[in-house]
Amino acid sequence: MKTNNSNKAAPVFEQRLHQIRISVWENTDGNGRTFFNTSLVRRYQAGQEWKESNQLTGASDVILAIEGLRMALDFVRKQDAGSRGQYDSGE
Repeated sequence: MKTNNSNKAAPVFEQRLHQIRISVWENTDGNGRTFFNTSLVRRYQAGQEWKESNQLTGASDVILAIEGLRMALDFVRKQDAGSRGQYDSGE
């Protein structure tokens, strides 16, 4: 999926929970198989400037990150089930 104003791929899934943002990008390997990369960032304000960090601060950030990652996992599982007809949880 491409954005309208750049060559950067847009996330196929994004969830914002207060200052935490979870993004999932769809990729294809050399054999044409689809896989997903997931990122987590915490936004914070330093003076007048907004910045991003991959570090969490306190229990509330961890709770929000867990919830967002669960949402991302659900999304990826649905995509995997749709493309492969099954999902192997690896458990």
